Amino acid sequence: MLERTLFRAVVAFRLIALAWMAILVAVAVVRVPDLSVGVMVGVLLVAALSTAVLQVAYRRDRVGPALIATDALVGVLVAAGPWLAGTGESFYGGYPMSSAVLVAWAVGTGPAVGLAGVMLLVVVAGAYAVGEADVGDLVRTGLTLLITAGVVGWVMTALRESDVRRREAEEAQARAEERARLAAQLHDSAVQTLVVLRQQADDPDQVRALARRQERELRALIQSEPGVGGLVDGLGAIANDVEDLHGIHIERVLLGDAPAGEAVDALVAASREVLVNVAKHAGTGRAHLFADATSDRASVTVRDRGGGFDPATVGDGGGLARSVRDRVTAVGGTVAVRSGSAGTEVEMEVPLP
Repeated sequence: MLERTLFRAVVAFRLIALAWMAILVAVAVVRVPDLSVGVMVGVLLVAALSTAVLQVAYRRDRVGPALIATDALVGVLVAAGPWLAGTGESFYGGYPMSSAVLVAWAVGTGPAVGLAGVMLLVVVAGAYAVGEADVGDLVRTGLTLLITAGVVGWVMTALRESDVRRREAEEAQARAEERARLAAQLHDSAVQTLVVLRQQADDPDQVRALARRQERELRALIQSEPGVGGLVDGLGAIANDVEDLHGIHIERVLLGDAPAGEAVDALVAASREVLVNVAKHAGTGRAHLFADATSDRASVTVRDRGGGFDPATVGDGGGLARSVRDRVTAVGGTVAVRSGSAGTEVEMEVPLP
């Protein structure tokens, strides 16, 4: 994206320089009739052709070293145009500078400054050859060419380095988020299965069944892509899993569905943790799972009729905070916990994009 933006800026500068050159050629033809009109118009047409070829090549992703070198030679030819036409007065405007800017975009600061220096030598040699050398004007032309090539090259290099750092930071963040996602899924599946295996170590048949189940889940986790499956599929899968692992019955009412995405994935993972907490701590063999989804939001409510607890006594590092509240709030959602002697209700809601 950055390269395309920089190239568009280079082309915009080139088109302005080309239009300015056309105006100066027209003025020179009117003011100085004894100049070679054919040379001036020829140089202008070559510059226009080079600009057109450059744009077509970029659209076809064929801007290579040969094309950049050819365009640089055209820039030198344009700088020599007045001399070839028989005058030391420039009629090329900023076109030679635009060639140096293109080299700065394609190669870097050093080659751009080098090309600017070659153009300056051509301008100076031409001015003295036709006997119309103006030292002050030549100095201004030289400084403009060299400083512009150097500054533009430095700016483009700095922008590219900044873009590389930004992309590296984004990639690092994406890797960290993926590691966190895998860690959360492992916590929700493998770690809890191991806990159940430890508790039921004296039942070989149950141990084998849980081991086979966990093997399938881990293979699916390795082979799957994040965000596969929608809200209904996700809730059905985690409800089945919790029933199998913890032996409770989960009554489900699922109204509407939502496509897979970061918010839905977080809501499903948080719902699993709530159901596991019910199985472990509520002291009841039944839970109620209610889900509702519209075009802009999705919510899940888990209820039980267990002994309840005081939400204020749950530490920040507990499962409710780490695996439920943190997941939901990270995607802009909310969590409401109501608990007492009649049971517990956890309501989670997330916005949908």
